[in-house]
Amino acid sequence: MTTTVRSHREATRIVKDYFLDDVRLSVIIPIERTNLILGPSFETNTTDYTAVDGAILTRTTEDQRRGAYALKVKPGLSSISGLYYTSPSLTSGNTYAFSLDVNVRGGRKYQIRVSDNARNLVTKKVIGKGFWERVSVVFTAVTTGVHRIYFEKDDNTNTDAFFTDGWQLELCEAGNFWPTTYIDGDQSGFVANQTAYYWNGAAHASSSTRIAGTRAGGREMNLKDFGFRVLAIIGLGFAPLVNVATPYGLMDGSYYQRTVVKARTFSVVGQINGSTLQEMNLFRQSLVDAIQPDAAGIRQPLVLQYQQMNRRGEAIGETLEIVASYSSGLDGIFDNFNQEKITLQFTAFDPYLSDVGCRGATLSFSSDVTNANKVVKLSKQSGWSSIIGGFSGLGNVDALLYHNGVLYAGSTVSSGDLNIFNFANNTRTVISTFDGAIHALAPSPDGTQIYISGNFTSVAGVTSPGLVAYNVSSGTFTSLNSAIAGVGDVAAGGGLLDVHFADAGGDAA
Repeated sequence: MTTTVRSHREATRIVKDYFLDDVRLSVIIPIERTNLILGPSFETNTTDYTAVDGAILTRTTEDQRRGAYALKVKPGLSSISGLYYTSPSLTSGNTYAFSLDVNVRGGRKYQIRVSDNARNLVTKKVIGKGFWERVSVVFTAVTTGVHRIYFEKDDNTNTDAFFTDGWQLELCEAGNFWPTTYIDGDQSGFVANQTAYYWNGAAHASSSTRIAGTRAGGREMNLKDFGFRVLAIIGLGFAPLVNVATPYGLMDGSYYQRTVVKARTFSVVGQINGSTLQEMNLFRQSLVDAIQPDAAGIRQPLVLQYQQMNRRGEAIGETLEIVASYSSGLDGIFDNFNQEKITLQFTAFDPYLSDVGCRGATLSFSSDVTNANKVVKLSKQSGWSSIIGGFSGLGNVDALLYHNGVLYAGSTVSSGDLNIFNFANNTRTVISTFDGAIHALAPSPDGTQIYISGNFTSVAGVTSPGLVAYNVSSGTFTSLNSAIAGVGDVAAGGGLLDVHFADAGGDAA
């Protein structure tokens, strides 16, 4: 079992300038894609990943970005040491996007390289920044067959370990030659009861798909791509707080209870510039299409990504995600044909900014209990364990009752069994003289007897169709329903028995 948590951040403070070109603010546009890599986040194994030139590959929980595990790579001395992934068969003429998360020591030089074993199709240089970043390349296959996708040193001899996670290979549709956000079948979307991500086979051993109907992932597009340049971001600093208190009845003041973080409203101030009225309208409409809540069909929040950049357009901070819903701002200020100043307002229901991805941890648990035999107990201190050797008898345990330190368990077979577990003296008594299944158990009001119901007709030589009393002290059975015949179904709940019968006292019922 794996649990995941998000790492929260505050937006980086920015030196005031006219345009905030040192901030990349993007919106995720929904699109359906499939991740062709079978084990993208190393949760269970490193199948299809191969070390190169003396590198050592280790699944690790030391630093991860997509779940409980990542891959730690310790390069060898070779100038191109690293690793590669063997892809499934790719089709000649098709275009693919590859992306991965890497955390490489600042200044260390690496590269992504894609090869079809006859030639290199693409190479992209990567310079480590000392924090997690997502890097990608796009390439076109020129042969049909498996390819090797490398992440390796770029002609240097450093042996500093680095971490990688979230590998993704996706087929690009015609004209849409760009990567999308990470996909695996463990992710979820924003709409209740909607399967937004799924594995196409075994979890962490098959391809995985993100549907077009979720806004949780897709193509990252800078707001500049819509002609919108950011002038200011308001409201993404310290989240607002609410102090909850109860007023005193007769005294001044209140009694403090707690402090909670509120959902927040924030604003993105900017302007759209266009050389013509037609261009202005196109920019404006594309922005509306990108942020409206029903862009993926069902109304749901969107994802904004925030990243600090330097003046050369290079990332100098990790990417932060803001899950929010558009509130207002595109109402329209039409006072000229070449420019419109806009204040986009959003509501973030989770008031925190989160790192991209989810870091997780594997929780230890016991999957095997010796002599469990159909009944087990759970202790807060010691976890799961067997109960005095478990259930003795055939069939499933269908009826359980705990009463005065004793557990009663009955089975549903043609010859039912009743097990009585006495925790005071750690003993188990087995009664195998029922001639039918046991369905329900309930204590008598005074606690001296246990009522047993089922589709049996006798037990321990006592004729008692469907309903019998077991004396707790003497261990004997007493008939309760000599006048009841044709019992079909009997159930117990809340100390009461519910009996469905066909005849009572000679009268049809």
